[in-house]
Amino acid sequence: MRLDSPDLAAAIARLERQLRTVKLALGAVLIAIGGLSLTAWMTPQGDTISARQFMILDADGIPRGLFGVLADQASIGMMYTDPSGNTRLEMGVDPDGTPRLAMMDEHGRVRSEIAMRDDGSPTIVLTDSSEYRRIAISASNDGAGQVILFGDNFVNESGDTVSVQRAMFGTFSNGEPAIVFSDVSETIRASLNMSADGAAQWRFFGPTGTTARAVLGVYAEGTPIIELADSTGMASFRRLGGMLADTVVVAQQ
Repeated sequence: MRLDSPDLAAAIARLERQLRTVKLALGAVLIAIGGLSLTAWMTPQGDTISARQFMILDADGIPRGLFGVLADQASIGMMYTDPSGNTRLEMGVDPDGTPRLAMMDEHGRVRSEIAMRDDGSPTIVLTDSSEYRRIAISASNDGAGQVILFGDNFVNESGDTVSVQRAMFGTFSNGEPAIVFSDVSETIRASLNMSADGAAQWRFFGPTGTTARAVLGVYAEGTPIIELADSTGMASFRRLGGMLADTVVVAQQ
């Protein structure tokens, strides 16, 4: 059969018509399927889609996001990565039901985290490049709020390296503000407190952190006080008053 014969031309034309018909039919099927899927997604009575994970890919096919069961196979949440595949943001619910939000650096190390305690009170934790705590912000259910600063790390009895709490400032449940300083064993060694009536005192504690050995403060009406105590807390020296002329020195036996 010659290439320019009438029979060949007619066959080609017939195939082209059939191909157009198939394309139109396939398009209609795809539109119908898409409509049914959208209806099932948007209609509460539609079928449920079940899966352990849903993954989001960028234009180059690189995974950039995930929703579902996380790597520990016990937590549920969402995870977002950078173009290099490093996890940078993770939001989810832990196996014990605690919700949390964690942000990581370019090496995947957690640098900040928002979570909740067992009693439901929120906490924000900021860490260094080794993932040790450096700052923690918390609010308790009774209305107290604190900012905790961490210093050196040490190895505890379990062999774990943990951060040492060195300072705290905040308010108690009654609204009274305070600043507290601790040594490397987290024993309180100094505090600045203000009571509800306006009295303010610096207190300095011994090595056990339970006995105030020195007090410097001002009573609510404005009278200053200096007090020194022995290891039992018994005052051995007390001075009241502001001017030398009206100062009262009380020596305790």
